[in-house]
Amino acid sequence: MARPTRPQENVSDTSDIPCAWLQGPVSTSAPRAPITCPARAEAARAALGALDPARLAAYAPWWAVRAEVAARTGDPAGAAHAWQVAAGLAVDPAERAFLLERRASVVQ
Repeated sequence: MARPTRPQENVSDTSDIPCAWLQGPVSTSAPRAPITCPARAEAARAALGALDPARLAAYAPWWAVRAEVAARTGDPAGAAHAWQVAAGLAVDPAERAFLLERRASVVQ
């Protein structure tokens, strides 16, 4: 069975897009939409769970990815915490400012 063609326009509300369209690679320029496909959300959580947190605890990008997954899967408290940790580990002031801005977007 052929896979349907993915819509070409940027879509901020993915609730009506079939899960099959959401399984492909995510563009970094795409809007940050919630992960509404349970299979994709579970895959993201499983991928993070497969990594050794002890080896990555001092690695800011790992915390930023955890934050993004938490935010997109409906866990704003987890996202805010992970962005705060990532910002604390960031060396570059611009990177820190970006991470704190992302944190502020979920803490309202």
